[in-house]
Amino acid sequence: INACEQAAMMSSNRNSQNSATTTTVVAAASPSSVSSSSKENKTNHTGSTTTHSRRQQHAPPNKPPIHSGNQRKTATTAGVPPNQETLVSLRPNTWLTASSSSSSNNDKRPKKPATPPVRQKQPPTPQRAPFGDERQIGLPQPLQFPPSRLLPVDDGDDDDYGEELFENAELSSPLLNGWTLFPHQVDAIQQALVQRRFILALDMGLGKTLIGAVWSKAFLRTEDLNCKNAFILCPVSLTLEWKRTAENCTGLCVKDPTSKSGAKKKKSRKKKAKKKVIELYSDEEEEEEERQPDYTVSIHSWAKVPQPPDEDNFIVVADEAHSIQNMQSNRTQSTLQLVSHERCIGVLLLTGTPMKNGKPSNLFPLLKAVQHPLGKHQRAFEAHFCEGREVRFGNARPVWQANGSANLDQLRQLTQSHMLHLTKEKCLKNLPPQTRVFEDVPVSSRKQLQHNEALKELAKVYTYSKNAGENDAILGGVTKVRMIGSLAKVDPTVQFAIKTLEEEPAVVIFTSFLEVASQVHRKLKESGWSGELLTGETPPKKRQGMVDTFQKGLSPVFVCTFGAGGVGLTLTAA
Repeated sequence: INACEQAAMMSSNRNSQNSATTTTVVAAASPSSVSSSSKENKTNHTGSTTTHSRRQQHAPPNKPPIHSGNQRKTATTAGVPPNQETLVSLRPNTWLTASSSSSSNNDKRPKKPATPPVRQKQPPTPQRAPFGDERQIGLPQPLQFPPSRLLPVDDGDDDDYGEELFENAELSSPLLNGWTLFPHQVDAIQQALVQRRFILALDMGLGKTLIGAVWSKAFLRTEDLNCKNAFILCPVSLTLEWKRTAENCTGLCVKDPTSKSGAKKKKSRKKKAKKKVIELYSDEEEEEEERQPDYTVSIHSWAKVPQPPDEDNFIVVADEAHSIQNMQSNRTQSTLQLVSHERCIGVLLLTGTPMKNGKPSNLFPLLKAVQHPLGKHQRAFEAHFCEGREVRFGNARPVWQANGSANLDQLRQLTQSHMLHLTKEKCLKNLPPQTRVFEDVPVSSRKQLQHNEALKELAKVYTYSKNAGENDAILGGVTKVRMIGSLAKVDPTVQFAIKTLEEEPAVVIFTSFLEVASQVHRKLKESGWSGELLTGETPPKKRQGMVDTFQKGLSPVFVCTFGAGGVGLTLTAA
């Protein structure tokens, strides 16, 4: 014990002399083998003991442990002088860093997976309006166009063709026969003169023929346009109506190329005049020849579209323009070739059905004829507005189909600059409302039996044709059922017509079948009500005369089929 006390005192003296503190640990066999002679040494020994005990617990395995016993060892930190060991012992972070990193490496607890960042939904990018025109948003690139393409025709500062056209149209003056244009007719003519190429979609009875005649007169009487020819395309049955309207209302001199007999008679008369009365040629006849107009108005049927003239400008008026709604037909190709000629300065398309059955594909040829920007690319037009796509049947080649409809609002907005659609309800507000009456028709037992047999036969044909893929047989069966049903309504129709004629001055009867029309006409005539019968067998030259007789009130009954009497006839007497 005395030896231990002497050693402790010697250590404290050495520490005080060097003004530094050295940590010393002395181990003895007995628990009470350590003593201190001063309070400072007790504090130092206590701190040093605690420090070394921690170093022994966290010492890395590659360092040798501090020995204890009768031998005294001095613990130093690697790379640190002995007089700095107390500073190191008072800063445990310097040697705890390694042990803490090792303990963290030994921690094998599973870590929570990192939560992926939540992606916020980006707002949809607004579509760019082509050429700054919001109406063209979503339009395919081949159909996009500058909005200036829809503006009216600009003749320049030097040529006042527009003002001269309106003056020659004389829209505010009465016509030669005393008629006055309705407001909707004036509006239609004005828009057609401004655009030069226009589509008029008017209901029947709104005066499309008169509008076309006045529009043509404005072009032919404008000398600066050098327009010497006007071609009128219409069905054969409307030739006389066009000639009469143009001459009586506007004073145009119309030449009818379809009347070959008239040309032959004129030639024969000229020959006779040369032989017999040559000396009777007077100055009055010379004056009549001088009064002949320097322009030509000719009427052509859709079957014989004329060729462009060699000289001078010309215009085209197409009545019943829905006749060119098929791009594959020769009639459509011939008409498009005529209206696209460089000397064609005006095109007016008249129709009551610009889109049959609501199919935009029927409108494309008309837009192409008036040179609308949407008429420049057929495949893109049908893909966007007609749901056009390629369809494959079996192993055959894919077929392009465009029988649907889409984006009709956009189509209506883009075409309203070149097309005007008017209905009777909108134009003629003073007309009484249309009345529809449905009546049950009693059918005889014989007709009922025939109708039932026709339905059974149609069922058999449908079953067979469905397996064989033949649709013509089904159509024939449906037509037979309709035919029997129409024949069963002949007698009730005659009775209804007689009842109506007792209260009204005239009546018009339409049917789909020639035999039904013939029976109705014959039975009404037997009842004392004579009338006109217009079918596909009626010669074209006699049709206009029948219409005139009915319009004048000389015939109270007009019976016709839809195919012959449903196009272009004015039957307003009923």
